[in-house]
Amino acid sequence: MATYTRRNAWNHGGTFDNKDLYWYAIGVRAMMARALNEPASWWFFGAIHGEYVTPANNPGAFPGWAFIPGVPKVPVTPLPTPSVIDTYWDQCQHQSWFFPPWHRGYLVALEAQLREDIVHNGGPSTWALPYWDYFGPAQEFDIPPAFAQQTMPDGSPNPLFVTARYGPNADNIVFVPTAAGLKKHPVPPANFQGTVTETCLSNTVYTGSNGNTPLPGFGGPLAGARGEVAFGQALQPPGHAPEKPGAVLGGGGLAEQLGVADAQYLHGQPLQGGNGCHRGHAVLLALGRIWSQLVWTLSLGTGMTSRQFTAELWRFPGTQTS
Repeated sequence: MATYTRRNAWNHGGTFDNKDLYWYAIGVRAMMARALNEPASWWFFGAIHGEYVTPANNPGAFPGWAFIPGVPKVPVTPLPTPSVIDTYWDQCQHQSWFFPPWHRGYLVALEAQLREDIVHNGGPSTWALPYWDYFGPAQEFDIPPAFAQQTMPDGSPNPLFVTARYGPNADNIVFVPTAAGLKKHPVPPANFQGTVTETCLSNTVYTGSNGNTPLPGFGGPLAGARGEVAFGQALQPPGHAPEKPGAVLGGGGLAEQLGVADAQYLHGQPLQGGNGCHRGHAVLLALGRIWSQLVWTLSLGTGMTSRQFTAELWRFPGTQTS
């Protein structure tokens, strides 16, 4: 079995000298070139997480996909068949026990598709999604520079650059408001959603509580897949930042719902199950150190009384390369 090593996005200063980021951009470009209704497209993967493009979800204004400013130009047609939409789109799990297991599978699927496209374009077969440790040294709470420049080293458009990536102060300065980040980038009270911390990584049980783990536990409350606990409901204990991922990176819910701003892939959207721990989604792929310490007491299907998310989507990658 192949072994893949995930490395820090801030290696080599977080620029395209970091070949993990360079090849990530090449893979994203290939996925973006496909149509919305193609399962291996960037847009389809974004819609698996959540979308504002189907008639039922399109608000007729931003953040509707037709109203996203700048680049990338987000397609709104052709839509997949209704049965495909019902099966695969709008599946992201938040504010409940299912956040980490669902996103781990989702990111593994995305990584596999990116790797296939990277290899097809001459890149390494060992490529793996990098992670953004925004508790790292110096100014690593800032978005790596490769995501903020408009062109690739050869002068071509940078597929990692997103116009509608606003940051906590809605000024296109993107950072994660750790204690260190807030010293460099003060956030006025009107925008402040709390300080991002690592507190939950000291939790030692996944559900329930103990001396190291306040309720509702690292994984959050048991709820049916996506539906039993309202999005945005404050479940965190005092002292933890509420889940406002759009305020962290996307603005207007873009990073949370669209996926096209790729915040959930790398850019430090909060990892939130129950206890308000904020880490980049990509770090979910590399949580073995923490995973081994957690006590798993529930099977994946327990308590899923609303729409079940389907693991079939994790078999989609690799179906096509063009």
